Amino acid sequence: MIAVFEKQFWVCTTADIWSANNKSYLGVTCHYIDENYQKKSYMLACKRIMFAHTHSVIANALYEVHKEYNLKLKVVGTITDNAANFAKAFQIFQTEQSISLLDKLDDPEANIVTIDLESNLDDKSEVSLPKQFRCIAHTLRGYVNAENLGDFREFFKRKILHKIF
Repeated sequence: MIAVFEKQFWVCTTADIWSANNKSYLGVTCHYIDENYQKKSYMLACKRIMFAHTHSVIANALYEVHKEYNLKLKVVGTITDNAANFAKAFQIFQTEQSISLLDKLDDPEANIVTIDLESNLDDKSEVSLPKQFRCIAHTLRGYVNAENLGDFREFFKRKILHKIF
């Protein structure tokens, strides 16, 4: 798969952690649009997480998967659920370069540039993460489960649509 990813300029990933039979796992997938405008998806990892799902454990595990497939400089974003541990991992380990990389994609006039995500990393850690995108399905489910459905239309306009458009 590494050879396939070498041909891509940009990819996005998804990540989730779950528990089954008192064991925890991290799942990571990778997605991109190929030269024929076909969506491609690959399973990168289904790894056992041996310790608590802390932000640092998550950040290190996700970074290692990106590194294993030479994706560190290609991942423009990672979609996760709304869990606080994922949010904290991205809040602490997301680099400014990863945000500016995503901005370059939004600019149709921008030239393709190589951005060194490792150049400004803390000496204590090489871990860096791309921008986090929270899964809309998890966001909607959380709201519907917690709130009155009568307010759903207003919530959708105020909290969801303004983030999309």
